[in-house]
Amino acid sequence: MEQKSVILCAMLLSACFLDAQRVLYSPIINNRNLIHFEVAGKTSAYYWILKEENSRTKHYSLPQQNFEVYNSRLKLVNNDLLFPISANTKKEYLVASKYYFDRLLLLEDSGKTNLFLQRFSEDGSQYSTGKIVASFPFNEPGNSFLLLRSEDKSKILLLCFEFLPSSPPSLHTILFDSNWGQLLYKIYQHPFISQPIIQDDFVSYPIESFEGTPVQLANSGEWMMAAPSRTDNNFLLFHFCNDGSGFSFKEIKLPSSSELEDLALTINNARGEASAGLLSKFHYRALKNVQVVHYSLENQQFDFDSSYRFSTLSGNQLKNDNLVNERFVTVPGNGFILLKEYGRVFQEGADDIGWSPSSFFADNNFSNPVISSYDNSNGYTKFNKLVSMASEYQRGDLALFFFPAQKNDSCWSALISKQQITEMNSPNLSYVFFPEKEKLALLYNSFLNSGEDQYGSSTYIDKQGNILHDGGLAFWKFDLFLNFQQARQIDANEIAVPYKDNQRSGFAIIEF
Repeated sequence: MEQKSVILCAMLLSACFLDAQRVLYSPIINNRNLIHFEVAGKTSAYYWILKEENSRTKHYSLPQQNFEVYNSRLKLVNNDLLFPISANTKKEYLVASKYYFDRLLLLEDSGKTNLFLQRFSEDGSQYSTGKIVASFPFNEPGNSFLLLRSEDKSKILLLCFEFLPSSPPSLHTILFDSNWGQLLYKIYQHPFISQPIIQDDFVSYPIESFEGTPVQLANSGEWMMAAPSRTDNNFLLFHFCNDGSGFSFKEIKLPSSSELEDLALTINNARGEASAGLLSKFHYRALKNVQVVHYSLENQQFDFDSSYRFSTLSGNQLKNDNLVNERFVTVPGNGFILLKEYGRVFQEGADDIGWSPSSFFADNNFSNPVISSYDNSNGYTKFNKLVSMASEYQRGDLALFFFPAQKNDSCWSALISKQQITEMNSPNLSYVFFPEKEKLALLYNSFLNSGEDQYGSSTYIDKQGNILHDGGLAFWKFDLFLNFQQARQIDANEIAVPYKDNQRSGFAIIEF
């Protein structure tokens, strides 16, 4: 009874400390013209919100951005930040740092591209009229650019892949310090260089070290990129020097019969190493190959390379009839995890063929142990190897498969079963996966007493997949629906999650 009183008091204050978690709720963002909002970032003690409103009710001809700033207790302190977007803007990057919030606009100007910077104080009370910090002597679409930031936020790298007819792109790179002072401008031309990803949103954010994207910037200014080879089915891991003196690359070989689905890259600045994981499939999406390499930045060579072949379904199942989403994510310093979430059960047909899927692997080293029965009474079950845990998955089931990037570590798999009511056509999982120091958090919505109301909850496991009963307390019921499918990590230890209160909206900040 005493514990319930403490939790109720914390709810009324809209904030609570629960072991390593701190959860804050914003006031309702009340604007009937609002069509979208998102947490754009955090300065030292302030959160910046980007709002998009229905322009038909406004009296201006150009699109306009509206920023709101909240303090560390999520109290609104500034909402008088309105800025139009000019017609010659090709892309915008929003960059939150410790003391400033920056808008970097890529502007088309008479055959060149100007990088126009507007800087705000941490609470938005002061801002500059702006200045040009660099230029490219050509025009390229906004999707040709990538912006990266190092883990310690001391370096920013802008990449531009310039299209050249009948030849590989020319790679333009500008390295900045945290105040947008230019440290290096270098152009690379090589027949093997290709663009690994696209930041296709008009309003984008820098690629951070915790995101695991296939291009990463080290604190030293070195950077790495995993990109498809232009000559065969394999991939190349590029290592670019921080002084512009050149780059090296190593080949990552994939099975010739496989097709790449996803890849992830992470840099460990403290140990001077990097790990890359490549997920591919064999004709059917359930048959997987994961290639993991460990790379020494100092020695510029691989010191670990392993391949894992397995099926994510049991028996003769080959088609994920009710699969709704997959994600391949990094566990920094340890390896990679494949997450597979399932939706409604497909009602027509069960088996695809009457023979083993091992025949799809040429070297016949495929193993697919089937677990006939296991205890999943607490909603989580872990196995000490790669296994197919079920022949039929229910909505909200999340399968996890871990692949180590260290020589002395081993694979494991797990299944968490928490019924979800979410958008099954969403590009994101119903679960948020968050690596926290020596443990991993899974955030999701749970039903209260088998009723219809859902509340934010969590499950903690260690990096060997074992459940931690004291790893972190579940989020309390707050009569608010946390939309984890739209969650966004805004800092190394913080996640922003929108919430719904009937038809009204706000956001929650979860600090780890």
